[in-house]
Amino acid sequence: MADPTPSPALPSTADADPYVPVSWMAVAASIVAGAFAAALAVLMASAFLSKKPLLVDELFVFPVLGVVLAFAARRMIRNSEGTRTGENLANAAWWVCLVGGLGYAAYLLGVSYSVRRDAAGEAERWARYVADPDGDEGKNLNRAFLRTREPGRRGDFNPADAARLRAEFRDEYVVFLQTDLARLARRNGGGALRFAPGGITGWTDKPGMVECSYAGTFECPEGTFPVEIPLRGLERTARAEGAAGREWMVGLTPNGYVAREKVTLTPYGWRVFELEQLGGAVGREFVQRSGGGVGARAYLYQTLVNPEPLPPAAAQGASLLLAVLRPLTRLDPTVLLFTPDYPAHMQNEFVRLPGGGDPPTDKKAQFARQWSEFGLFLPGRRLQGNDKIDAGDLLSVTDAAVEVRVACEVPVPAAGGGSGAARGRLVVRCADPAVVSELKALRDQAKPGEGTATPPDEFGKKQVPWRVVRVESDLHEVRVERPGPGGPGG
Repeated sequence: MADPTPSPALPSTADADPYVPVSWMAVAASIVAGAFAAALAVLMASAFLSKKPLLVDELFVFPVLGVVLAFAARRMIRNSEGTRTGENLANAAWWVCLVGGLGYAAYLLGVSYSVRRDAAGEAERWARYVADPDGDEGKNLNRAFLRTREPGRRGDFNPADAARLRAEFRDEYVVFLQTDLARLARRNGGGALRFAPGGITGWTDKPGMVECSYAGTFECPEGTFPVEIPLRGLERTARAEGAAGREWMVGLTPNGYVAREKVTLTPYGWRVFELEQLGGAVGREFVQRSGGGVGARAYLYQTLVNPEPLPPAAAQGASLLLAVLRPLTRLDPTVLLFTPDYPAHMQNEFVRLPGGGDPPTDKKAQFARQWSEFGLFLPGRRLQGNDKIDAGDLLSVTDAAVEVRVACEVPVPAAGGGSGAARGRLVVRCADPAVVSELKALRDQAKPGEGTATPPDEFGKKQVPWRVVRVESDLHEVRVERPGPGGPGG
């Protein structure tokens, strides 16, 4: 019997290499890495075309997430005993995220260093202008002011043209000249004020700009004055000189630049501070009392203005005597105070232009009429909001006297009829040789590094003789825009 024919063997249907699924974490890591690379390329191209640095901290989310997913994917694959694959994807995502993230971090560090260096350079240049206000024929303080204006508004201004600066920037220029640092500079010109650089603080990135502060210290015979200089770096537009980078400006702070809680004053500094307070108080009282009527104004002239004043007791006694006799004589009790020199002095000698110049004759006659009817006003009485703009006292020390210029408003006729006002300064002077010589001795002995934060025991206890010598004003009516919450330029 023949053997049956064997059935032919069929080939195996199994794959030679069994199927192993790709790890989902490896896929996710590769997607994140690809998204990071694409976003970085697009944003860098955009930044290059717009000539702006690429400062997007949010980009770091992609490389950090990609590295974490790639690390987890490799661990999962290696622990799967061959049931998962995709390690090449995880490795590629790892290197893309790691190299790209570190490269972008290095780029940001370089940009940050460059920006901080530029900010420090701007602050130190501005501080040098302030420290030498009389330099280059007195232009430096105006240069410092121009650095507080937006780059597009600086134009072709000549720092020597204070009249144009005042006309163009109005309230902001007045505010800057009355900041604590500008007043300190004008009191300590001639190289007496020195600046010690510090460093950048308070860094903030905003769309299109960077805001930060620069800390430093000014030293002079008055003491040491730590300052915070606010800075703003604005991205240049494509039209700005065809270069990338920032244009810098210093913030204008009506509240001042000096960190007052950190100030230490020498005995000379405390004496200057005391005299500024005393002279300012005398000036404000004079301005306030000048609104008390024609008799009050005549009394102020005879006791505080007249080069040969009546003793206050004599002037007051004459007024009281005439007040008693008034019912019998029908005389105004102030008539005795109206000596012939009074109206002539108030018209021809009392009012001066800023700097001491002689006003036109018609302006002097106008002032005499307004003085006779109204007197003077404290800031804010006629010019709304002026008490926030032009109210600080300005002290100056010379070899012959100490002068305090107290802010006031001088009544003038309004252009459209009615009552207006001009800005003015009432000059209060102490020419007592004892006070002047004491100040000079204290200044010569001053050691800024040995100042104190508390006043000496004799602070406020010395009597100082003051005279009111004049009012300084251009006698031009001004109109003040109501300042916002941050003040003019804030």
